[in-house]
Amino acid sequence: MKKENRQLMRNLRAALAIDRYLSGEDLTALRKDLAISTGRWQRWWQGFKELVQNRDQPLAELARLLREPPELLEAWWKIWTRHREKDPGIATRLGLDQEALRQPGTGTASRQAFAELLRRRHGYSPAAVEQFLDELAELASRLNRQERAPGAIVYQAVSDREPAGKKLSQCELKAVVLDYVTPEDWELVNRDNAEALKWTRLLRLATQARSQGATLNQPDLALLLGLSTKSVQTLLKEHPGVVVPTRGMVADMGPALSHTDKIIRLYMDGYTETEIVQRTGHSYEAIENYLLDFARVTYLLERGLPVPAIRKVLGCSRRLVEKHVNLYREFSGPDYAFMMAKVRRLAEAHPVKKN
Repeated sequence: MKKENRQLMRNLRAALAIDRYLSGEDLTALRKDLAISTGRWQRWWQGFKELVQNRDQPLAELARLLREPPELLEAWWKIWTRHREKDPGIATRLGLDQEALRQPGTGTASRQAFAELLRRRHGYSPAAVEQFLDELAELASRLNRQERAPGAIVYQAVSDREPAGKKLSQCELKAVVLDYVTPEDWELVNRDNAEALKWTRLLRLATQARSQGATLNQPDLALLLGLSTKSVQTLLKEHPGVVVPTRGMVADMGPALSHTDKIIRLYMDGYTETEIVQRTGHSYEAIENYLLDFARVTYLLERGLPVPAIRKVLGCSRRLVEKHVNLYREFSGPDYAFMMAKVRRLAEAHPVKKN
């Protein structure tokens, strides 16, 4: 490829990366998709910020200072103009609003004070400070884009695809929106007995996290509810017939695996999801997740994949896969042909994605 063609491709990728980032895409996923190294991204993002903050200077002069082609800077400016028209608050959110810089406690004024703190107190180098602040701004921007109702919070929970036995420090975390307080909670307030309120909130928080692809463990629930871990365990034991999708249960860390049996057997016996909700006390979202797991194991099993391969594709434990395999064999007879056809259609409607 000729040198000018390589430069053109690099410029297009730099423009596309900035455009997608300003559109709200996750930075890690974006860099992976476009094969952009950390160093290259930092160079492009720093150059883009310099362009936005110093646009009053001639474009040719900025191009010389930033060591970037004028065509790239012009493309960045057009992208910035378009995004600023669509979202007037984007400059403040990214710390690029020059007016905000002049106001104490806002925008880059507070950013610069924090940068100085990192340098003096923690010994960060200028480059490390810039990288840390950019990553912090990206995280804040991503969390602020999540719509939240009054009383809702954003919580970092472990992905429901993380297997048992893995250190929490090495697990993938997902930001989930949880209804911390709802109007219905106030109807359950009772000074003499708060058990109903505790149970309702515990079930709601665990179920909402699961429906967003994450799980809460017992310490998570204890922290969110303001209870001890022992109190959370007591609440769970008091409702043995209810399937609560904690991390221990979803990752197959304990005896709660029998709940999977119960839900799938009810479904295969022809009960509707509404009837299963009534019989198990669990949510529609959680029941759909259990059925979808069973459907995906069925789909992969019928295509000849062995248990270890299925476990790897779905990211769950071997024991859980084997449980689904046993259920599949049990329900493979002619009496359940109609329901198994529904299970297969469910799997086809939700294709398996490799981790």
